[in-house]
Amino acid sequence: MGVGVSLPDAWVPPTKRGWGALPDALVPPRGGGGSLPDAWVPPERLGPPAEQRAAAEAARADEAFAELDSDGDGQVTVAELRLRPELDTDGDGAVSEDEAQALMGDTTPLDAAAFRDRLWATLRERYRPQVGFGGPLALGGVP
Repeated sequence: MGVGVSLPDAWVPPTKRGWGALPDALVPPRGGGGSLPDAWVPPERLGPPAEQRAAAEAARADEAFAELDSDGDGQVTVAELRLRPELDTDGDGAVSEDEAQALMGDTTPLDAAAFRDRLWATLRERYRPQVGFGGPLALGGVP
């Protein structure tokens, strides 16, 4: 007797049972022309829809903006970016004025909308929240 997993006696491959036995997501469109993808993934394993991912990313950008805006004036400046060593681009452990200016581009200071639109894509991989050090928790936010 071989080692392995045995299938129930009633198991029949989907192609032998017909399309009616497959979940709707697997059924090709009527009239032909459709086929199943080679690497079908059940919808529940695809993660959240694009709208939810975009909303979560916007919320993360807003949280980063609020934390980077250390003086709470509604704008992120070169001086505020210089306070964040994780944003260092040349690897010397500090953000120089030139590095901060290069990150921000021509527009300085940046309000929340400009930060989201122009700077967040550049910063999101480097940015690390400073939880407990003036970050969301220190301001009474929820982790």
